[in-house]
Order: sequence, then structure tokens, then C-alpha cells
Amino acid sequence: MSSLSLSLSSTTTTTLPPLTTDDYTIKVIRSKAINRYCKHRNANFQTFLHLVQYWSTMFSPDTDLLSEVARSGNVELINGLIKGYRGSIHINYKDIMDNACYYGHLDLVRYCYTNNTIKEFGPNSLNCAVIMGHVNIVRFILDQHLDGGQQNLLHKITSSSMERAIERNNGIAMVHFYLYDCTTDQQTIPIDDLCKMATKHSKLDIQQLLDHYKLEQQQQQLLSSSSSSLLK
Repeated sequence: MSSLSLSLSSTTTTTLPPLTTDDYTIKVIRSKAINRYCKHRNANFQTFLHLVQYWSTMFSPDTDLLSEVARSGNVELINGLIKGYRGSIHINYKDIMDNACYYGHLDLVRYCYTNNTIKEFGPNSLNCAVIMGHVNIVRFILDQHLDGGQQNLLHKITSSSMERAIERNNGIAMVHFYLYDCTTDQQTIPIDDLCKMATKHSKLDIQQLLDHYKLEQQQQQLLSSSSSSLLK
């Protein structure tokens, strides 16, 4: 078998050793190298196909390959791996979903919902998005459960996840969503608890947002009471 030359740059070229059909050790090494390549954030599906076709046809996917690829949100690569290695690759949509939510890959979250007919994602994926302040993903997940499941999912946003969101620099977006996009009966974390979290982590902007929200709620209650009195 002829050797394969891969161009590394305009000035350097490396020549890979020829692979004989009985050289099992080299096959295993190259398979591991392809797994490592797939897990890199800049990996792409076309290069993966090239490596498998011309460098090591004996590719064996790692058990955690799909969940690791999910960190970079590479939908094309994940889709290609699932379709091309369905009989041998470990597919756990929950792990893929958790990483997609944590690292903020909405396209991959959509892919999981489209291709996983069971939809067993649970509250962990939701809280991964909450922790990192990915409001677009939280909104998308809740929108998938407008048939009654949204209420239950929202009740599983934990206080610890919200506090970790507040602790991060982008936590104000998550708090704003929780206050203004969720109804008061869906807000299972008391506003006073959120205030304590903001104070604990010295988040003045979040504290101001919470104070403003509480003032609005008081004004609405006064208006509501006034209206009720006038109608009597």
C-alpha cells in the first residue's frame, strides 16, 4: 500500500508510514488519533471522512465520542458519526444534550429534539443551560413542553443552578428571563432568595434588577387593589 502525504503547511510535509493489512498496532493507534481529532473543537466531517478512507479504515469510536463532540456543537460531525456508525457507536442523547446545553449550542439542542424520539432529557439539561445563562436554550426547551410539561420542567430549575448563574458574569440575562418571561406561579424560587444570592456574590446590577422588579410588583398590586375598590 502506498504511503499518504499530508500537507501541514506551505513549507512542511510529513509522510505517514504505509499501513500493512496485518499491522494491527498501527491501526489501533490511528483509530485513537481519529477519535482525538473528532473531539477537537475545529474538527470537521469532511476531514474525518478523509482520515477514515485514506488513513485508517479500522476506526472504532470511543464510548464518549459523541458527548465530547457535543462540547463544540458540531452537528454535522455528530450526525455523520451516528448515521455512519449506528451499529458500533455509543449513542446517549442525554449526554449529548447536557453538553449542548452547557456550552450553548442551540442548533445541537434542536438536533437532539428532532432525532431523539424518546425525549428523555430531564431537568439536568435545563439546569445546564440555566447555570451558563443560555436563555435562548432555556426558552427553546420550555417551548417544547407547552402541552403541560413546561410547568413541571420549570419547577425543576434549582436554586443552586440559579445561584451559579448569578455568580457568573452573564447571570443577569437568566434572572431577567426568570422574572419577566415566567409567570409568578411558575417562579418557585422566592425573589428574596434571589436577592440574597445577588448580595452574596456582589452582583449590584442583578440586585438593582430585582429591586426594580419588586417595585413593579408592588405598584401592580396597588393598582389592582384600587381597581377592585372602585368596582365595589
